[in-house]
Amino acid sequence: MSYRPVQRDIPVELLTEAGWIVGKLRIPAARRLVDFLNQGKQMLNLTDVYVPERDVRLPFFAVRACACLAVLPETVEPAEAGPSDVIQTAEHRVVMMLGPSSVQGRIRVAAGLRLSDWFIRQHGFIAVQDAVFKLRTHLAQEGVVTEFHEMLVQADKVVGITELDAPLFETPE
Repeated sequence: MSYRPVQRDIPVELLTEAGWIVGKLRIPAARRLVDFLNQGKQMLNLTDVYVPERDVRLPFFAVRACACLAVLPETVEPAEAGPSDVIQTAEHRVVMMLGPSSVQGRIRVAAGLRLSDWFIRQHGFIAVQDAVFKLRTHLAQEGVVTEFHEMLVQADKVVGITELDAPLFETPE
């Protein structure tokens, strides 16, 4: 009999190339979500799934990890030491262009590296704290602005990134 670690269900919203998908990811209890996502899984297996844009509920749905632009966990996990925390980091306030949308917030970058040098080496998901997400569509050019405590952004889907001195856009009061 093989060992299977204790699991936990994490409620998440996935922003994919096809739209939003809401469900639960089952991950090992001892792993952080960002580390689980960055271990190289090809598929993210969701349960208790809801696809809002199609008003469809499904018991199970497998999503290609490479099709995810971002993952929004329902709750923020504690910043415990893990594989992504082995090196010293410095906080940077950034804005990222993600398709027609933008994400601004705080990220941790390896200390002593320029943002562009660090970013070129990133693959998988980047944790953006205090994220402000501006979704633009052909129907809403001004965009819908939403705040999240944490947003895990797929680095390979980011068009560009820059540091910010002040917020680029604000959330509505």
